[in-house]
Amino acid sequence: MKIVTVIIVSLIPFYFAPQTALAQTNEDIPRLIAALKDNDASVRRRAASDLGLIGREVPDVVPALIAALKDNVAQVRAEAASALGHIGPAAHDAVPALIAALRDNNADVREFAALSPANRPCGSS
Repeated sequence: MKIVTVIIVSLIPFYFAPQTALAQTNEDIPRLIAALKDNDASVRRRAASDLGLIGREVPDVVPALIAALKDNVAQVRAEAASALGHIGPAAHDAVPALIAALRDNNADVREFAALSPANRPCGSS
């Protein structure tokens, strides 16, 4: 029993460690945009998250995330809204989609859409 406990306890830091982006550079962005259409929702969710972290200055990212706001899986929609929030005011083209997301049936999607800096006028905080 002690061995099992030690193994489980030793794995806790790995389980709760912050995840790093799957992609680190702008060269990875086309692959991530394509991943937003993957059959696996966890792949789509992670792609949205990564795009929010590294896609601030790439024009194709915002339209791809806007499309992801219409995903059939709530976690993907929420991550897309969050990613647009990370991109911030540069994602101003997403404002109509973020406003629509305020009426989503999922509370997380609504929350991330409401908190998105892209959903605020320039200069407001």
